Amino acid sequence: VITNSNNWVISGVLSSSGFPIMSSDPHLDLSKQPNTFYESSYKSWQGNSVFGISVPGIPIILMGRNRDISFTLTYGMMDMGDYFLEKVKDGKYERDGNYFPLTVRKHLVAGKNVLFYETAEGHIIERNIENYEHEIVDGIYVALRVPDRNDEITMRQALLPFATTVQEAQKLLPQSNLGSNYLLADNRGNIGYQQTGSVPLRPTSNGLLPLPAWKSENLWTGYLADDDYLTKLNPPEQFITTANNLNQDPNKPCVNTYPALPTRVNRITELLKQSTNHSVEDMMRYQGDTFSKLADITIPLLDPFLSKSGIEDELRKWDRRFQIDSRPSALWFRILLTVVLKLLKSDQLTHTFPPLASSCRRGDL
Repeated sequence: VITNSNNWVISGVLSSSGFPIMSSDPHLDLSKQPNTFYESSYKSWQGNSVFGISVPGIPIILMGRNRDISFTLTYGMMDMGDYFLEKVKDGKYERDGNYFPLTVRKHLVAGKNVLFYETAEGHIIERNIENYEHEIVDGIYVALRVPDRNDEITMRQALLPFATTVQEAQKLLPQSNLGSNYLLADNRGNIGYQQTGSVPLRPTSNGLLPLPAWKSENLWTGYLADDDYLTKLNPPEQFITTANNLNQDPNKPCVNTYPALPTRVNRITELLKQSTNHSVEDMMRYQGDTFSKLADITIPLLDPFLSKSGIEDELRKWDRRFQIDSRPSALWFRILLTVVLKLLKSDQLTHTFPPLASSCRRGDL
C-alpha cells in the first residue's frame, strides 16, 4: 500500500467547473528519506512558467503543470531490465567464441576505489562487495542490463513541461528510461493517457531467467516502438485512472509484465462514477479515501473461519476502512500477510488467487 501510486483525470463533462481536474497521488516507501521528490519551478525561453516535482540527478520536471497542460504519472510496472550470464577470461568477455575487452570504470565510493566492469552492450557485471576493489578474475558472472537510452530520448521527455496540448505531450512520451502511466489534461478540455517505457526486444526469452550472453542470439535487439505503447485520448467514460494496474493492449506486444492488483483502480473508478459534478474538494476527499476493496473481497472468504465474538467478530463487522485506531484493519492485514507468506512457501499462490491480477507475460499472479 505504501509504495503504490494512484492518479486520475476527469474531463469537464464530469466536473463542476466544466474543465478537467487532475489528481496526482504518487506513493514512495516511507524508508526513502530524505524525500525522493523535490519541488521545482522555472520559466521557459518562451516565457511559459512551469511548476512541478523532480528527483535528484534528473533536471526534468516529471509531474507538474504549465499554463496549458498538466501531467502526472504512476509507475508502469514494466520489466525493462534483464540479468545475463557473462563468461570472463583475462579481462575479456565472450561473444560466439570471440573475446572482447571489458570496459573498466573506477569510482571513489566511501573512500575506496571501486572497479566496475561492463560490456559494449552495457551489461554491468556484478561481484561480491568485498571484490569490487580488486581486478576481475576469470569465471562466469551475473550481469545486469537496464535501458540507457541516448540523449534524443532524454530530450523528448525534457520537452514535456513545454507542451501545450495533450496530443503534443503524447508524441513526446512513449520512449522513456522510466516505465510510467502518464495522465494528461489541457486547457482546451482534452484528457489523455500515455504509456511510456523502454521495453527491450528479447528474441529468445521473456526476461524471467538469466541467459548466457556469450550466445549473441540471447542479446537485446532494440526496444519497442512508439506505437507499441498504449495511448488514450478523450475516452467515452470521460475519465482515466491508473494505480499500477494492468494497462495492456491485447493486440500489441507485452508491456505490462507485473501489474498490481486492480482493487485500487476499481475503487477509484467507483468514486468517479458516483457523480457528474465533481469538485476539487471531492478529489481531495477521494485521495483520503481509506476503503479497501481488497479487504472487501477477502473478508467473506475468511468468514467461515472467524469466531462469533471478540476481535474476529469485529473483523467480520468492519467497514473495510483503514483508520489509525482500527483494530480490525490491523488484524486483517496480519491475516493477509500470514496467508500470502504461507502460500508463497507452498507455491500455491497462483492457484489460490487467479482472478485477482493478471499479466500479459506471466499469466495469473
